[in-house]
Amino acid sequence: MDIRKKNVDIIRAMALLLVVVYHAWVLSGSHEIPFFPLKLLVSLGGEIGVTIFFLISGFGLFYSLDRKEQNYFCFMKRRFVRIAPEYYVFLMFLLFFTPSVGYISFAGMKDVLLHLLFLHNITPQTSGTINGVLWTMAVTVQFYLIAKPMYKCIRKFPVVTLLVGVLFTVSFKYVCFHYLMNHFYVDQPFWYSRNIFF
Repeated sequence: MDIRKKNVDIIRAMALLLVVVYHAWVLSGSHEIPFFPLKLLVSLGGEIGVTIFFLISGFGLFYSLDRKEQNYFCFMKRRFVRIAPEYYVFLMFLLFFTPSVGYISFAGMKDVLLHLLFLHNITPQTSGTINGVLWTMAVTVQFYLIAKPMYKCIRKFPVVTLLVGVLFTVSFKYVCFHYLMNHFYVDQPFWYSRNIFF
């Protein structure tokens, strides 16, 4: 095992620990933690851990693309086959064996359809429905859709791609937090801050 992979595995384990601690804290009632640095780490642990997971996934994906060039269709097919079966089985389990069974109705069909298409994070009305943690799957698939073209841009124009990416992200976040949230979706900051452009 090369040192780079070992370091990535250590970072992944730390991210997993942060996510587990955060969810345990929330599920236990989010009790007050008197020591402020620890409280900050626990309360932000889920966000930090998920962000690290996405960064590691992006690193792994681009590292994989760098080693073996493949066409876009093959790339998407491999990624889809890798994650879709488990996702759909879990989704069906939720819809048939949990309180989410209520979505199997005319009113819930929009939610179900958007979940099946990995687009449920597009609107605040469907993000977090059926099961809150599934928002990450939509972000992952949407990232796969743009990963191959982004990879080509990064290979040809690394500095320009980086600058455009940072400018787009900062601008989009500014618009979301200072305009859309203040005027339209005041009660749903999570949707705009995470789900669309994570």
